[in-house]
Amino acid sequence: MNNERRQGPDFWIKSLPIFNMVAWGLFILTMALTHIAQPEMDTGIVRYHELEIREHWLMPIVFWIQITLLGMIMLLFGNIVVAKNRTRRKCDQQYLNQWLLLVLTLFSVLMLFIFTR
Repeated sequence: MNNERRQGPDFWIKSLPIFNMVAWGLFILTMALTHIAQPEMDTGIVRYHELEIREHWLMPIVFWIQITLLGMIMLLFGNIVVAKNRTRRKCDQQYLNQWLLLVLTLFSVLMLFIFTR
C-alpha cells in the first residue's frame, strides 16, 4: 500500500513564475509609456533651432500608466500572499524579485505623483 500523500506543486505554485513575468512585462510597458508621456527635454539644439517642445505631461497616457502600476501592485501582492501561504519549507524559493518589483512599483507611483502635479 502506498502511503505517499505528496502530489507536487499545485496550480498556484506553478502559476507564480508566469504571473511574475507578466508583472515584469507590465513594468517594462509602464516605463515605455512614461517615456512617451513625459515632457520633452529642452536642450541647447532645440533652443538654437527655436523648435517647439511639449512642456506638460500627456494626461491620457498618465491615466494608463496609473492603471498599469495599480494592476502590478495587485498582481504582486497576490503573488506574495500565494507564495507565503503555499510554500512551507525553508528551502522553497523566496521570490525576492517580486519584492524588488513591488518596491520599484511603489517608488514609481510616488515619483509619478510628484512629477505630474
